[in-house]
Amino acid sequence: MKKVLMIVCFVILSLNSIDALGSDWKFCGQGQSEIDGSQVYYYFDKDSIIYLSNDDFRIWTKFVKASEVVRIFTQNKQQIIDESVKKVAMGYQPPFSALSKTTKEEEKNIIFWELAANYPQMRLRSRALAEVDCKDKKMRTLSYESLDDRGVVFESSSTPQDWFFIAPDTIGDTLQKIFCIKRNLK
Repeated sequence: MKKVLMIVCFVILSLNSIDALGSDWKFCGQGQSEIDGSQVYYYFDKDSIIYLSNDDFRIWTKFVKASEVVRIFTQNKQQIIDESVKKVAMGYQPPFSALSKTTKEEEKNIIFWELAANYPQMRLRSRALAEVDCKDKKMRTLSYESLDDRGVVFESSSTPQDWFFIAPDTIGDTLQKIFCIKRNLK
């Protein structure tokens, strides 16, 4: 019985690690948390995008407190700096930087924030599965969960929300500009 329990625990821990390692979180903006007013950074998981038959797409997003990103960066500073130097040397440019006029210093910080966001110790504020309608420039949330500072879910839903128009200079606007390109070129 103990052996079976140990195997089950190992599998659960492995799945959590695979999920964390399987994501490639990219910065797509910043703002204030509706929960407590703190500064948050918005990310999308580049590897989670699913294009639907009508050129709409679904993608996972997450919001993280800026202070949490600073915590992860501080704990892993040299490793993050080394990884960022390698990315820049290989010509990497964050998708957000390609859309907006960012200075080299801002781009460096965005790369730091992206690398920190991919650490499994990162505590989320919320995560959501979003769907974007490229043609009509609309968006909706398919499911979400909000977490407290301890990582405990205090609100969640798996009921798709109503569609809403994407406002300029929002996370939806950024996602639409990055991923609706093939639709925009037609």
